[in-house]
Amino acid sequence: MSFGDTFKALSDPTRREILNLLKQGSMTAGQIVEHFDTTGATISHHLNILRQAGLIEDRKSGKYIYYELNTTVFQEVLSWMHSLMEEDKKHENNRKISKWDIMYWLTALVPFIISVCFYNRLPDLVPTHWGTDNVADGYSSRNMAAFGIPAFMFLMAVMVNVIYRIDPKRENISRSRELKQITRWFVVLLAVMVQFVIVLSGIGVDINVGSMVSIPIALMFVAAGNYLPKCRQNYTMGIKLPWTLADEDNWNRTHRMAGYVWTAGGILMLIMGFFHLASLFFLVFMAMVLIPSVYSYLIYRKKLKGI
Repeated sequence: MSFGDTFKALSDPTRREILNLLKQGSMTAGQIVEHFDTTGATISHHLNILRQAGLIEDRKSGKYIYYELNTTVFQEVLSWMHSLMEEDKKHENNRKISKWDIMYWLTALVPFIISVCFYNRLPDLVPTHWGTDNVADGYSSRNMAAFGIPAFMFLMAVMVNVIYRIDPKRENISRSRELKQITRWFVVLLAVMVQFVIVLSGIGVDINVGSMVSIPIALMFVAAGNYLPKCRQNYTMGIKLPWTLADEDNWNRTHRMAGYVWTAGGILMLIMGFFHLASLFFLVFMAMVLIPSVYSYLIYRKKLKGI
C-alpha cells in the first residue's frame, strides 16, 4: 500500500460514501449496493480498488463476504497528514516576523540615526580610514560619511539575510542557528560601531580607532569559534573550500579544529585590542585563515592517496 494508491482510492465520491457506510460496521456487497443507484458490478469494482489500496478488508463468513474498514491504514494516513500539518505550522512560524527580527532591523538603522544627530557638527571632510598607527589617512565627504557608508553597511545586512534564504543547503544553516545569528548580528553591530567611530572622529573626539573596532571583531571570533564545530555543510558561512564542500567528513573535521583556532585567535585579538596592539591583528587573522585551510587540504590529500 502506498499513499498514492490511498489518495487515488479516496478521490472518487462513491468510494468515499462506501467508507462512510462501513464506519457503521461490516457489510456485504449486496447490502452496500442497496444504498446506491448503480449496478452490483460497479460497486464490486469500487470495493476492489478500496481493498487494493488497503482501506478495507474482506472476510468470509459462511457463504457471504463481509467488508470492513482497515483501521490500521486509516491511522497511518491520519498520522501522516498530522505530520504534514505540523511541518506546515513550523514553516509558518518560521515565516513570522519575531521581535528579534524587528530589533535586528531597527539596530541596522541606528547608524543613520547617529549621523542625523551629529550631521551639523561634521566637517566637510570626515576621516573614514586609519593606518596601523591610529592616524587618519583617508577622508570622505560629509554626506558620504554620514549616509553613504551606513547605506553600504545596511545593504550588506540585507545581502547576508538574502543569501541565507537562497542557499541550496539553507536547511543546514537553520540547524546551525547560533552561528547564523552571530554572523547576522555581527554585520549590524559592526556598522553601529564603525559609524560611532566615524562620527566621533569627525567632531574632534580623540579615540583609539584600532581598539574600538578590533575588540568587537575579536569577540565575534570568540563567539563564532564556540559554535563553528556545529556548523553544517553549506555555501554561505563557515570554511568553504573545494574539498570541504565536496566531502562532508572533511567539512566536519576542519570546522572542529577551526573552532579551537578561532576561539584562541579571538582571545589573542581581544588582548591586543586592550593593549592597543591592533597593528598585529592582520598576522593573527591570517593564521586563523591559513591553519584550518592547510589542515583541510592535508585531510583531502591523505584521503586522495588512500583511494
